[in-house]
Amino acid sequence: MKKYTQLTCEQRYHTYLLNKQGYSQTFIAKSMGRNKSTISRELSRNTGVRNQLWGA
Repeated sequence: MKKYTQLTCEQRYHTYLLNKQGYSQTFIAKSMGRNKSTISRELSRNTGVRNQLWGA
């Protein structure tokens, strides 16, 4: 069983930028060597009113 590892700050920022540029979650996941569900969770977790990190 693989152990879950969190995204680094750089990976989170990279995910944010690619998402803003219109790339799909599948593309982002493949380009980072991560699972699509990890990217999906990251984007849903870090977008919205609660998150001030990205200037939302």
